[in-house]
Amino acid sequence: MQRDQDVLSSQWLALGAGAIAVTLAIGLAPVLNAGQAQPPPGPPKGYVAPHTPWGDPDLQAIWTNWDRTPLQGPNPNLEELAADAEAAQEAYGAEGRGDGAGGGMAGIHSSPVSPRRFAQVVDPPNGRIPVVAAKIDRRPVSVMGDTWENHGGGTRCITHGAPGGLLASGPDGYSKAYRLIQSPGYVILLPEMFHDARIVRIGGTHVSPSIRQWNGDSIGHWEGETLVVDTTNFNDKGEAKGNVPQTESLHLVERFTRTGPRTMRYEATFEDPNVYTGRWTAMQQHNDDPAYTIYEFACHEGNTRFMLGTLKQGRDRDAEAATKRKTNQQK
Repeated sequence: MQRDQDVLSSQWLALGAGAIAVTLAIGLAPVLNAGQAQPPPGPPKGYVAPHTPWGDPDLQAIWTNWDRTPLQGPNPNLEELAADAEAAQEAYGAEGRGDGAGGGMAGIHSSPVSPRRFAQVVDPPNGRIPVVAAKIDRRPVSVMGDTWENHGGGTRCITHGAPGGLLASGPDGYSKAYRLIQSPGYVILLPEMFHDARIVRIGGTHVSPSIRQWNGDSIGHWEGETLVVDTTNFNDKGEAKGNVPQTESLHLVERFTRTGPRTMRYEATFEDPNVYTGRWTAMQQHNDDPAYTIYEFACHEGNTRFMLGTLKQGRDRDAEAATKRKTNQQK
């Protein structure tokens, strides 16, 4: 029963009609404001994190990040709020059942779920990503049926970019796990989805600015018990957080800090003057799940079956529209 309630709650919170968000934005604003910029719990008093044989803090585990906390706080812009609600209905169905154009799976895991906070975005304090409004991609999901060029790196099974699935929200979904591996001088971040491993060179320097990659170029260093990963050299082919395009100016700084035997604080700070009006930071608790198994993510580059399906839907819609026009002309 509790599991069913959690699934239903997540559907209402993430996919519900705009009235819920309006209530949060207006009626409950004074209450929610008190919870803004609230980070995940820190380490308990006296906790000593384990270390590797070569002396670095040991962060190695399979980490999961199912989280009831939404990425952003309520949108105070009612016009944008209505557009978001309309897009959610198109993608996930009128009741959030996953039967829309972008439907998927929900509630199919037994891993830990982090408790709900106001928002994962803790800076700025209002919990909103400071996007450049003109850069927001508000195209409906149906445009994927127009041409393959409207499919992003994720739907084409190339990559979700960086940080990708390391910063995710919702207690449902799938493949919200990654393996963190360490060796002297290197850290590997291997997400379950797409298996696009990021190799972090500890103490390294960035490659030439002329080298641009989907997931950028990652180097790292230690600040006490915290692993700091600095990523630059992105290309301009991916999608960035906030429903905006990824550009070559994106600068991502991630921090990984153990807060207990089975928990870690993950922090990501984004900068890109092309799509954000300022720097912003999100935090999330990641959970070590020893019972979790990372399986092959069998999604080949191109995602042909999905792409062919959406393009066929597009041609079916074109045919329906043509028939409707012809019928109207004959009246």
